[in-house]
Amino acid sequence: MPSSEKTSQENDISGKGRLIWIDGIKFLLAFLVFFTHMSAMLSIDLGVFGQVFYGFTGKYAVAGFSVILGFFANKTAKSNSDLSIRILRRYVQFVFPLLIVTGMTSIIYALLNIERNSILIALNRILTESFLVGENSYCPQAWCIKDFFIASLIIYVLSGKRYRNVIWVLLFIILTLAGKVWIAVCLLGAILKEIHVSTNKKLPFEKYGVLFSLLKVSLIAFSFMIIRFPENLITYLFNGISAALLLWICLNSSVLKRILSVRILSAGGKISFEFFLVHIGVYNVTKFVMDLFLSDSVSHNILVWIIVLASFCISAGLAYMLSLLTKRINKMMISHMW
Repeated sequence: MPSSEKTSQENDISGKGRLIWIDGIKFLLAFLVFFTHMSAMLSIDLGVFGQVFYGFTGKYAVAGFSVILGFFANKTAKSNSDLSIRILRRYVQFVFPLLIVTGMTSIIYALLNIERNSILIALNRILTESFLVGENSYCPQAWCIKDFFIASLIIYVLSGKRYRNVIWVLLFIILTLAGKVWIAVCLLGAILKEIHVSTNKKLPFEKYGVLFSLLKVSLIAFSFMIIRFPENLITYLFNGISAALLLWICLNSSVLKRILSVRILSAGGKISFEFFLVHIGVYNVTKFVMDLFLSDSVSHNILVWIIVLASFCISAGLAYMLSLLTKRINKMMISHMW
C-alpha cells in the first residue's frame, strides 16, 4: 500500500487537494514582483546583489506564475457542465479582483489628485479594462491577465483529450513564433504536468539515486544561466523554461517542499494574485502620503525603506480582504447558476 504522504501528494497533483509548497513558491514570486517594482520606482541600489541575482525580475516571476497556471489547469473536466463552471470560475477569479482594484484605485487617485479624469472617462476605463482583461491603466501589472485567461481556456478544453500533448507542443511553437510568449509559457506548464505524471509512475527509483541528485543540481545551474540576458521575447521564453525546470525540481525534492511549506510562505501564497494586483496602487498612494508628511523630517534613505515596508504590509492586508471577497462572490455566482 502507498504511504499516506505519497497518496496525499498524488491527490494534490490530480487536483483533489492543495499543494502547500506551491503556495510558498507563489509567495516568493509575488515578492519578487513587488521588490523589483519597488527597486525600480524608488531607484534602490542593490549593489552586488543586483549582479548576483541578475535575471530574477518581475518578468521572471510572471513566467513562474504562467508555468504554475498551466500545470494546475491541466485537469480533465468530467463533463461540459464541469468545463463551463471551471471557465466561469477562472473568469471571475481574474475579473472581479481586477474590477475592485481598478475602481478603488481610480477613486483614491481622484481624491488625492494623483490623476484627474472625468467620472465618465474613469468609469469607462474601469469597466472596459476590467471585463475585457486587457491593458489596464489603473492596474498596469495586469497586462498578463488576458494571456493567462486565453491559456486557461486552451488547456481546459484540451485536457484529457487524445493527442493533447502533440497539440500543445505545436501550439507552443506557433505561439512562440507569433510572439505570444506568455500563452506559450502557460502551455509549457501543462506539458510539464504530463511529463511529471508519467515519470512519477514509471521511474520512481530515480528519485533516490546520486545521479538523479546531480541531474537536479545541474538543472538548477542551467536554469540560472539561461535567464541572465537583457529583457526581450527570447529571454521571456527562457524565463519560462527556467521556471518549468525549477518547478520540476521542486516536484522531485522533499527538502525543497518542506522549506517552501513554511507557514508564513504558504499563507502569503494564498493571496499572491491579489497582492500582485494591489501593490502598485498601494505604493503610489503610500509614497504620496509619506512624501507629504515625512519628506522634510526623515532622511531619504530611511524614507525609502519606510515606503517599502508600509507598501508591503498594506498590500498584504488588502490582498487578504480581497481574496476573501473574491472567493465569496465566486461561490455565490456558481451556486445560483448551477
